[in-house]
Amino acid sequence: MNAAPLFCFEDVCDWLQQATLEIFQSTFELPALVVPAPPSNDLSEPLVASSTSFSGAFAATLVIATKNPSAALLASRMLDIPEPEVRPENTDDVIKELGNMILGAVKSRISDLGTDCSMGIPQSADWISSIAQEGPVSEDGQMRRRIKFSFEAGELLLDFVLTATPPGKNFGTPPR
Repeated sequence: MNAAPLFCFEDVCDWLQQATLEIFQSTFELPALVVPAPPSNDLSEPLVASSTSFSGAFAATLVIATKNPSAALLASRMLDIPEPEVRPENTDDVIKELGNMILGAVKSRISDLGTDCSMGIPQSADWISSIAQEGPVSEDGQMRRRIKFSFEAGELLLDFVLTATPPGKNFGTPPR
């Protein structure tokens, strides 16, 4: 039986923000800012997106997306190639790796606190506009947060979903 986590959903969201800001600075040498996120995933432009997950005492999925020109800049910086030489497979790989790096940093913090979880393999993703709205804990224990970052060439949108395992178990209140 797993002990109650020593952190709450808000902590995990803070760790996502911190990890993203640190990765943008260290990997891409780009300052990024947290900006207000849209209330839904209804984005109309072509996007490059990836999905990364982990499971254990709870399940989490992080979907990240950015517009093609922003993905090209990130790929150019990460792969050290000129932007005009960036190919679609480069942007796809870099966005998958970025999602892996962000969620991996959060997973490390969770593991350091004694909660077991294992990472999945990052996948290319379609940005789904019909996903449920962000809100409080649902009946199945699912919590969602959208976080948006602005950087030199555009924006990065994170859609994070955390679900208690098994469904119905309450997550979010640290032990007293």
